[in-house]
Amino acid sequence: MAFTIKFDENLEHIVLEASVEMSLESSKAMIDAEVDMLQKFPNASILYDQTNSNADGISSEDIWKISEYSTQLGALLEGKKLAVVLQDDLSFGLGRMWKSFTEAKVSFEIQIFHDRADAEKWIVE
Repeated sequence: MAFTIKFDENLEHIVLEASVEMSLESSKAMIDAEVDMLQKFPNASILYDQTNSNADGISSEDIWKISEYSTQLGALLEGKKLAVVLQDDLSFGLGRMWKSFTEAKVSFEIQIFHDRADAEKWIVE
């Protein structure tokens, strides 16, 4: 998979940076990596930076399936935040669709951003 995941000690959150064309399979792999990291750093929120990837291969049905798969983050992120940074309009629109499908099923806050600095500011507030 073309993504990195690490714990940012300065901001005290998990950062996942994707550099792959998004697909259902790559999204599930990233969620699995987030679950593993949350088990190591249970007080962390997540910043998911997808500015170096695109969602050209994702369908609305895939977004629904990714949303369902995302619910496993629920208990691990309860009361925390998940910020997603997306650049292009298609990715941003699909991100907002994922947010609307997911936020009713989980107990953490989700926000979608165009700018990483804005996402970092929100996640530490």
